[in-house]
Amino acid sequence: MTRVRVTCLPRLVLSLAIMSCGDGGASRPDAAVLDAAVIDGAVIDGAIDGAVIDGAVIDGAVIDGAVIDGAVIDGAVIDAALVDAVQLDASPPDAMVCRELVCGVTRLAPTGDLDTRGLASDGTHVYWSNDRAGLSRVPVGGGAVEPIAADQVPSGGFSPGSDVALDATHIYWAFRDSGTVWRRAKAGGPTELLITGQDGINRLALTATEVLWTNDLLDNVMRMPKAGGAPVAIATGQTGAYDLAVDATHVYWADQLGQGLRRAPLAGGAVETLVPGGAPRMLALDATDVYWLDEATEEIFRRPKAGGATVTLVTGVGTIYGFAIDGTNLYWTTDDVVSRRPKTLASAAVALASCFPDIYAPYLLRVQGATLYWATRYLNAADGIQQVPAQATCL
Repeated sequence: MTRVRVTCLPRLVLSLAIMSCGDGGASRPDAAVLDAAVIDGAVIDGAIDGAVIDGAVIDGAVIDGAVIDGAVIDGAVIDAALVDAVQLDASPPDAMVCRELVCGVTRLAPTGDLDTRGLASDGTHVYWSNDRAGLSRVPVGGGAVEPIAADQVPSGGFSPGSDVALDATHIYWAFRDSGTVWRRAKAGGPTELLITGQDGINRLALTATEVLWTNDLLDNVMRMPKAGGAPVAIATGQTGAYDLAVDATHVYWADQLGQGLRRAPLAGGAVETLVPGGAPRMLALDATDVYWLDEATEEIFRRPKAGGATVTLVTGVGTIYGFAIDGTNLYWTTDDVVSRRPKTLASAAVALASCFPDIYAPYLLRVQGATLYWATRYLNAADGIQQVPAQATCL
């Protein structure tokens, strides 16, 4: 009996030719062969003879409209089943046959049917906020999920924009609908209410001494000392302010309602428009450049902080749900793929993880050290908080 391992990948064209037995003495299953099965350029060879596909069971399953009739692939013989040119490329998520995480992806924690609203990692734990389930964390190496603020979930739950941020000693989190920001020491202890009266908080950023946030109901970019005090507006009239990031001299924010990519000095001063118009939603900074995702065009761009030409880094990949950068690479997620490409564009993009089992739209992508983290949106077999080595490659 020959065992054939089929690796789950996002674009699969599988053709099986089930050969009939010549006579009563012929070997029945040995004539069943994989006929030029190609998975993203990798050829599966060998015969299916009572095929076992690593515990995966396809029992009366429909794959993109093609029915595997009466075939149970779990140590059983494929009998009277013909799968010819089964194409998964256009399959909706619930039609995928993957049932295992692939390419080194690890699920750290399930999230059930609760949308994750904020996600952050400090290299020791991953922290996240969920609808109706509060704030939680889990060790990056795996282990028990620890509730942080389960008793503080408002009746409406964590709504979009309920972000999470970390410094060396504390966890900070926001409740968008109640307009509050809280913190707690990572080592444990009581929660502290830092900020009130800020209905519409979207995203948080931290400096060594301050908490900063965007607010798209009050239309402001705000700051307040971590030690306490009154909130102060950095910029007003920012009707679509969403994501923000901070470096040693400036705070940057994305205004997704037409005011473009903007910044203001931390020391105080006028608001500067770096890139006018568009619909920037997510942004990131490195030492020299600012990066952003334009939600209208589904493209990722880069521009020097000091001024200069805008460079298109990612285009034509469909809906982009999140992106992140480190010192060398740019990472992004689409419907069912996490991809990586050098920031220099010196080589083509590669997939770190793909063909997620029952997963659609990995989002809230974060990079910490040598690891990528993200959340997934739907209640399925492998939903939740996931991680993969940043240098992984999915063949």
